Amino acid sequence: MLGGAIGLLIATTILKTGNLAIGIEAVLVPFLATSHLVLTGIGVSVVAGLLAGISPAWTAARSEIVSGLRG
Repeated sequence: MLGGAIGLLIATTILKTGNLAIGIEAVLVPFLATSHLVLTGIGVSVVAGLLAGISPAWTAARSEIVSGLRG
């Protein structure tokens, strides 16, 4: 989740300072970091982090503590 937060911060900074836009036939569409986009990014990061952590946490919770400490 920390990686998602760092990536979101970098992307937001680039979008705010880069003055990026895409254009076709004299119509420019700027890339903006709206609050909806930021919240969606945070939500995706949290869900991905939770899904990636379920299996290791489940395995660790079911193992014996002593055997886990011995290696």
